[in-house]
Amino acid sequence: MHRRTTRAAAWTLLIFALCWWPKPRIGASEARATLFVPNVDKVVHFAMFAGYGWLWMAATTRRRAWVVGATGLAAVVLSEVGQALPIINRDANLYDALADATGLAAGILAARRRVAP
Repeated sequence: MHRRTTRAAAWTLLIFALCWWPKPRIGASEARATLFVPNVDKVVHFAMFAGYGWLWMAATTRRRAWVVGATGLAAVVLSEVGQALPIINRDANLYDALADATGLAAGILAARRRVAP
């Protein structure tokens, strides 16, 4: 497996691990402001999926943004649906999904801009 693909796959696994970490093990409310930044979790969601878009674009030899976008959107949906499972007991949230999708688009666009002449 190519090093870039390994990084992208590891990042994807990290996203799912963080999103699906069971609520009882978190110990704090997700809605609470962290470091005096309201809705900091939306920034985290944006950053996680911006990294997803960036890393998978770097791993794609043909720079097929539509494939990265489609699989990224599937990951967005899967991460939010997984949070609603009783064993995970987290909050599936439309605003988190919007932050994820926006971050995904930003990561893809940044990667495309970087490789464009």
